[in-house]
Amino acid sequence: MNRLPLNARVWYPRETGDFLGADGAWQHQMSEFSDPGYAYLGELLASRGFIFVSIDENFLNIGLLHEPPDERPARAWLMLEHLKLWEQWNTTQGNPFYQKIDIENVALMGHSRGGQAAARAAFSTNCLRS
Repeated sequence: MNRLPLNARVWYPRETGDFLGADGAWQHQMSEFSDPGYAYLGELLASRGFIFVSIDENFLNIGLLHEPPDERPARAWLMLEHLKLWEQWNTTQGNPFYQKIDIENVALMGHSRGGQAAARAAFSTNCLRS
């Protein structure tokens, strides 16, 4: 589980902001994208100065594997990998997100399996810092 795609839909303001989210709904087919359903939230948060990221985890849903194995650790891993990527972008000159993210003030959230992923990722992060 160290090579999964890091795709996401991003809504962001013209100024700095920070936010990271993931969707849930593992029961729907992997070909049915769920991130457009978060457009209202992404647009609202971006209008309030936040960066909102809806992580693509659809490929972990039912479909290709029919009955996927316990994919919950992979969902948390994806969140953590996205955090690493955003931290890298924040420190890379020339990147559109250079110095626009307060990486110490990032909220993780999710719905259903995405909520489980957020809790697992937060727990992992806190354990790593202790």
